[in-house]
Amino acid sequence: AMLRTRHPSLFHPAKLMREHAKIMMMSNRTRKRLERLLAREDARDEDRACQDMWLSMNDLSLGDFGRASSRALRAQRSVTLSWQPALFFALAVCVSDGGAVAGPLLSDLAANHPSLGKTEAFARLLANCQASSAWRAAPRRRDVVALPSPMAGASTLRQEARQTAGQLP
Repeated sequence: AMLRTRHPSLFHPAKLMREHAKIMMMSNRTRKRLERLLAREDARDEDRACQDMWLSMNDLSLGDFGRASSRALRAQRSVTLSWQPALFFALAVCVSDGGAVAGPLLSDLAANHPSLGKTEAFARLLANCQASSAWRAAPRRRDVVALPSPMAGASTLRQEARQTAGQLP
């Protein structure tokens, strides 16, 4: 899953989002290894950006939204990771500060990456974030329908990650 997310231009956003669900559920052993690699002084900038992004995903599922947003923000320095770090930054902001703050971030992502904005998984995340509090930006797609349970925190994200991972072949 991590290898695929390093090369987002090779995979459809829906596939990458399924891989994100796997990464969010990484084991403690994998997490500790990534933290050790991130602390190395000889690590390349691109490797650090990937490790920050992966740890951000896991932080989000663990409910550490502050750390998730700061790591995702650092990971945005990578050009090759494309929209992925920005998505996890927006999700961390959504669950910590609400949809009113994250709305423009998610709307911009959908506008700047049309193939991402057209995925069902992104539409679900967008709808959950919209429902989390007052929403400032109008959704770009008319067929986005709010889900009954708003994105209230890590438990919702973890549950959604498990459901997505369970749908894999």
